[in-house]
Amino acid sequence: MSTKSYFYGERSESTEVDETVKSAADLQMSQPATVEETDLAIVEAGFVEFDLTSWRPCRVAYETGSAFVTIQHGSNPDGTGSSKAIEIPLMRLSIVFDNLKKITAALEEVSAGHRKVDLLVHIGGGYHVRVTDGYTCVHIRKYREAKWAKRELAATKDGISLRKGEWMNLAGIAKDISDAVKLEEVEPCYASTSHCNQEGYYTCQECCPYRNEMTAQFY
Repeated sequence: MSTKSYFYGERSESTEVDETVKSAADLQMSQPATVEETDLAIVEAGFVEFDLTSWRPCRVAYETGSAFVTIQHGSNPDGTGSSKAIEIPLMRLSIVFDNLKKITAALEEVSAGHRKVDLLVHIGGGYHVRVTDGYTCVHIRKYREAKWAKRELAATKDGISLRKGEWMNLAGIAKDISDAVKLEEVEPCYASTSHCNQEGYYTCQECCPYRNEMTAQFY
């Protein structure tokens, strides 16, 4: 059963969309907010939140006028694990959504037991989305240049890992999120005139965070 919850303004009890609802009355009561209602809620309350799972706290939050969204999850129901959160600028979120199919395909390969899966998608600055064999999850994390080898990246603790179900739910509501945060109005840095030449590109910290390795394979 998949669930989708929306919160507006003050946090409140979520309204779950249960695919097993049968009666018309129940179905009408359990319908999620439409994109138009979401936009109105942002204007009036200044805050919107999308739940990704029902079994542990995991959500995407956005505040009107903000330049980023926050993805966060709490600890597991049994108390293990820890709370994590990452703030993703809208420009980087746009790149994540542009690569949804590629990332999801890699995740499905890992889930099917395929080996030698290692997808690394640069979304801006030192941040990448990574899917690798052995871990059925999607890492959205900051990476730094590895000290032990040139042209290699090492993961830092700055970031978040989404389990397969959480990622699939995120991919499923990507359009809702895009409409809510008006992602179509976000212009990537590489579309600006400053990137019309190599110097402008290589001096951009968003596009080339590892300046000492301009010829690295990540570019």
